[in-house]
Amino acid sequence: MNAITKGAFLSDLESLRNRARDQIMKGAVTPSFPEADRLAIVELLNTALATETDCVLRYKRHYFAMESYREMIDFIGPRDPTSRRLLESILAQEEEHAEDLVDLLEDLPKD
Repeated sequence: MNAITKGAFLSDLESLRNRARDQIMKGAVTPSFPEADRLAIVELLNTALATETDCVLRYKRHYFAMESYREMIDFIGPRDPTSRRLLESILAQEEEHAEDLVDLLEDLPKD
């Protein structure tokens, strides 16, 4: 009979899965890495991720706001010049905000 029997293989596979699960729960750190430092670094990385997510959401909000104002302006057309000018003014402010966000993102370190 083969050295690797079906039962032994399944047992080893289960052990392998358990060890892998334990390692995943510990995170991508070496055993010499202090637990307190790991928690602080995870917190810092989560903060950085939240900041990046916030920037993306702001950028998307401004994009969709600008598209909405463009659609309203197109819908109004020449029928209501006062409302059209008001919406064009708001659109100009939204475009300026979007440009400011682009400038901020371009100034971020690239590393």
